[in-house]
Amino acid sequence: WINDVNSSSLKRLNLTQSVEKSLCVVDSIIPILPMSINAFLTKEGNVVQEVMTPNNFELVTKKGDDIHKENIYKKDTPHPFSMYKSTMRMDTDSQLLFFSMVAANQINIMDLSCGKRSSICIGEYTDVEEIIDKDTNTEKWVYYVDLRVTPNYIFALYMNQNYQDSYAKEKPVEIHLFNKKGIPLKIIQLNEYIKNICITEDEMTIFGLNNDHSIYKYELTL
Repeated sequence: WINDVNSSSLKRLNLTQSVEKSLCVVDSIIPILPMSINAFLTKEGNVVQEVMTPNNFELVTKKGDDIHKENIYKKDTPHPFSMYKSTMRMDTDSQLLFFSMVAANQINIMDLSCGKRSSICIGEYTDVEEIIDKDTNTEKWVYYVDLRVTPNYIFALYMNQNYQDSYAKEKPVEIHLFNKKGIPLKIIQLNEYIKNICITEDEMTIFGLNNDHSIYKYELTL
């Protein structure tokens, strides 16, 4: 399933037919709310959406005709995208929602089955008052830029760079490895300036994409 923000819809991409026909084949479409930055389909067929509002982000869950809305963050802000943007992934088996913050040094975990929330951090949490540069209204620092969740692990790509230099001035980066309970297991040092990652199904290989679209392969030893 792919979240198409422009058309406000979840689209199921048929990979087999797409490869066979050498074109993008979408075989199912589910309408979602406008400004849904992230959207997921649960095993039960419910649609979970992260919707940006003028001063926050809402978690919107649609179960049949019932719609439940709640603010994700306690503090409202006039700059929700800069302050609260994140990479969000869902583990459909455990009904856990993971979101790594771009402008704050933390990863949040929400259990959709009971509403329980927690957060994890390597180092120090970012002071909420220090996230936004008041002169530019943009984030001061870039922390996590990609996130992947596998059956056993959380892989979080950590850029840890001044906002003005991010995606431009190359430097080594890290991947923070956690188990599903949020316990840190390993920090993987990468010499390349990787901005996106994906993980193989056996959880033993990481592929990384850098600024010039070169692909790097890293074998993982746990």
